[in-house]
Parts: sequence; structure tokens; C-alpha cells
Amino acid sequence: MTSGRPCGHVPQFPDGKCRLHHNMLIRRADDDRGAAAIHLLRERFRVGATVDQLDALVEDLRPTVVARFHNALTWNVDNLVMPPYYNTVRRLARGGGDAGVLTTVIQGWIALGMLNERRANMVARHAEALLDAAAWQANLPPAPRPIPAHQREAQLAADTQNVHTTEITKQMKESLDMLCAVEVPNSQRESVHEMRDSWRRMGKPESEIKVVYQDVSTWWNKNTIYSPGDKLYRRSLRGLWWTIKSYKGEVREELEKRLWDECRDACLPYSVCTQGHLARLSNVMVGFDDAFAQPVAVGEILQQKMAAIAAMDVDTDKQVELAKAVLAELKIPAEKHGDWLAAF
Repeated sequence: MTSGRPCGHVPQFPDGKCRLHHNMLIRRADDDRGAAAIHLLRERFRVGATVDQLDALVEDLRPTVVARFHNALTWNVDNLVMPPYYNTVRRLARGGGDAGVLTTVIQGWIALGMLNERRANMVARHAEALLDAAAWQANLPPAPRPIPAHQREAQLAADTQNVHTTEITKQMKESLDMLCAVEVPNSQRESVHEMRDSWRRMGKPESEIKVVYQDVSTWWNKNTIYSPGDKLYRRSLRGLWWTIKSYKGEVREELEKRLWDECRDACLPYSVCTQGHLARLSNVMVGFDDAFAQPVAVGEILQQKMAAIAAMDVDTDKQVELAKAVLAELKIPAEKHGDWLAAF
């Protein structure tokens, strides 16, 4: 029978089956014998068989099953007898045991005949993985300290990555206005595809290009950003890309690299907010075109950020750390750092 219908093939075997159905019967019989052998191992373990008895039973059962079940018999015994050893080394590792302690314990099990060499190596690899995981966990930076609600504004102002402060928002708006004012010819129709091609020429990882291209395309296709039908991201990026294409040689190459960096930072390792996406577009031309220079005096921004840090309810070391980050961000000369840090 095939799908409920009689088989139309010519019988070729004494059981009256064609080659296909004959082979199906053979495989089904092989599966049944393999399953029965595994069931027998589990039953013997349940009634108290020792590891040596189970290993001996595996050797007795091998000739009764096809080759594809040989390893399955061994793996099933491993799954039955190994958990206590894994659990022991896990407890030791969590309790502070190092590689020397775990190795000594495993060697003891070998000496007592509790583990053969193959299973001892399995436990050793498990122990090594546990220690590697513990070392990685120990090197993780501490979780950020929660900011009380009444200090949220100060924290935002002190954040060197924040794009929501008054000064940065004003600068971003002016930059976006200039990008939207760029006259892009109607013949420019493949901007996002052209950007992707430039990223590939740079040799960026294809996995990252895929994520960045998808993110840019998503925002490009948003018709509403701040007001209905404004298409602000699309207009800004279209004007930016046409502006970049107007440059030649090394300058254009550098601008294309900067565009990649900003677009990548907007979505990796996680996607930023709407204002974050737009701010990154407005950053690309800064330093290449005087029209995109920061309109607010650096000293004014520095004073506001330092005042915000001073208002935060954190220890002095944390305030100094934040202040140093601000000084680096605003490119304040090193010889002037001491004057600003002395306030903390």
C-alpha cells in the first residue's frame, strides 16, 4: 500500500513486496530491534544493574542490532550513569573549586574504577567548560546602578551617548534641515542599494551588512517619523548619500566609512530610538563640511554636563569617571583636565 492505495510496482521478493516496500519492512524491523535493546538497557539500570554490567550488556547487544544503533547503545548508558558525576563537578566548581581540585576528584574516580578513561574525559571536558563559564562570568562588568527617579534628568545630561539634550537636539535639527534641503535628482533611485554595495567593497562582514541593510530599509520606508507623511529619515539619508557622492577620492571613502559606522551603531548590538537614528545621520558630515559644525560653544556644553554630574548622588570615583568621559568626548586638552576634575 502507498498512501492508502495498492502498490503498483512489480513484486521482487518472496514476501510479495517491491524493492521499496521490502526495504521499508527491513528498516522497520531494524528499528524495532534497536528500540528493544535500548529499552532493555534502561530496564536493567532501573532495577540496579552496575555500570560494568550495563557495559557488558551493550557488548552482548551489539551483534543483535544494525550498525547505526551501536553508538546509540553506548550513549544511552552514558546518559543513565553520568549525571551524578556531572552534578558533583558542577557543585565543586560553583563552590570555588579550581582545575586542580576537579582534576584530583576525577583521577580519584578513575583509581576507584568508577569511571573508564572515555567517561573520565567526558567529565573533564564538562569541568573545563564550567570553569571557563565561571571565569567569563567573573569578568563581566557590574550591572549599572539604578538611577533614582528624581535624578533621571541629571543622568541623561551626563550621558555621553545621549542625543536628547537641548544642545544636541538643536544641532541635529539644523543638520537634518540641511540634508533635507539637498537637491537630489530624480535619477537617483538606488541609494540604499548603493550604500550596501559600498559596505561590501569595504569588506564588512556579510552578517552585519544584512542586519544594517534591513534596519536602514525599515526606517527608509517609514512615511511618518515626527509628523504624518514627513518621510524625514528617507529625505535625510537620500540627501546625505547624494552629498557623499559629490565628494571624490579619499574624502568620499572616509565619508562612506563614517556612514557605515553610524548606521551600524544605530542597530547593533541593539536598535536605538527614532532620535538616535536621526542623530547618527546628522553626525556623518561633522568635520567634513563647516555647515555641519557644532553650533553650541564647547565650554557651554562642558559646564552644563559637569554641573549635571556634580548633582548626581553617586560616589566621587563614579563622578570622576563620568567627568573624564565628558572631557574625552568634547576633546578637552589633557592639560586642562585637572582643573575640571578638581571640582569632584
